[in-house]
Formats: sequence, C-alpha cells, structure tokens
Amino acid sequence: QKYKEQIHDLAREFERRFEDFKNLEPLFTILTTPFCIKADEIPEDLQLELLDMQANCELKEKFKSGLLLEFYGSLSDVSFPNFKRFAAKMFSIFGSTYICEQAFSCMKINKSKNRSIMNDCNLNAIMKIVTSDLAPQFKNIVENCEQFHTSH
Repeated sequence: QKYKEQIHDLAREFERRFEDFKNLEPLFTILTTPFCIKADEIPEDLQLELLDMQANCELKEKFKSGLLLEFYGSLSDVSFPNFKRFAAKMFSIFGSTYICEQAFSCMKINKSKNRSIMNDCNLNAIMKIVTSDLAPQFKNIVENCEQFHTSH
C-alpha cells in the first residue's frame, strides 16, 4: 500500500510536469515532420516557407540524412527566416531546461550546509564556470609559456 501511494504520487507529478509538452505536441510535429504535414495545419507565418521547403528535393534529402539541428541550422536565413526562428525557439526549450537543471543542482551542492560560509560572489563565479562550455587549451598554454615554475 505504501509503494502504491508513492507510485501514484510520482505518476501525478510526471503528468503535471509533462502537461506543457502535450500542449506543444503539434509544434513538435511541425519540427519533426515538415515534409509530411499540410500547410493549412500550421501557423500562417510558416505556411509559405513550408510549401517552399516541401517543393525543394535537395532539402528533402538533407532532412532524411541528417540531424534536426543540422537541418534547421542549414536553412537559408533569407528563404526560411520564420522556420529558422521557429526551430530555434523549439530547440531552446530543451537547452534552457538542461542548463537550468544543471545550474540548480550546482547551486544546491555548493550552498549545502557543508559550504555555508560561501559568499554570493564565489557562488556567482562557480555558476558561470558550471554553466559554460569553455574548455582549457592546455597544449596552447604550455607552448606559449616562457618560464615554468621549478620546485626548490
């Protein structure tokens, strides 16, 4: 009985969290199947661009053979500005959610009772590091270094 209640609560929580995705499902369909949908079933600002896209055999092949991000990234800014904007908006849902979750987890760990002496300035610096994609170029650093510290 105890586990039954927990599973029921968990199912309700998942339902609540994914409710937004159910509302966005028609938009995801546009993004994932642009060559199978009818123009009159999508927002007006995308209709003409969809028809142009569907008439282009080269774009059909590119869509079949590649990743969605690459496909939408390769669309012409001049010919498909609305579709590019739409795709960027839809893809940003996932990226911003991931970054938000990553930042929250980091902040939770760093502001735990074990690190209660940490000030906001330090936390701000840590948050910038954790949420960035920077990678040190160690080879370049070593090659450009004129003097190394020697031990005594």
